Amino acid sequence: MTATNKMRANVAAAVCAGLALRVYLVLKFPVTDTGDGPFYIELAWNWLKNGVYGFAVHGQLTAVDMRVPGYPAFLAAVFAFAGQSPRAVMLAQVVVDLATCFVIALLAARLAPENSRRRVALAGLWLAERCGLRKVQGKIKVHDATY
Repeated sequence: MTATNKMRANVAAAVCAGLALRVYLVLKFPVTDTGDGPFYIELAWNWLKNGVYGFAVHGQLTAVDMRVPGYPAFLAAVFAFAGQSPRAVMLAQVVVDLATCFVIALLAARLAPENSRRRVALAGLWLAERCGLRKVQGKIKVHDATY
């Protein structure tokens, strides 16, 4: 097996392990209404369905500027594609989380000396994929994980 094939096999193993763990957590321990989750869901849903980034105040939909629109925009995009599904949001966050692992691996490789970049990138990928906090964020709707 060549070095390139070993690298590809290790990257594939890291991605499969990370994906399997995160999907398991989403399916086994779904958490839907934590913290600001319902707040962001309402903002996103009103924005998607009514074109207003706001809440119902005294029975009237009113535009608000209480939060930055990054995470509600992410939610609205997921809702537009999959309906108002908490599971779809959590699975989309799994994809974003795994993409973040690749960004970490690329940053680690850029900081490493030329002759050890591949090894450092792979180590960075495995470490990022195994990070405990990111696994928890992948199974609940956490706005800080997506921007």
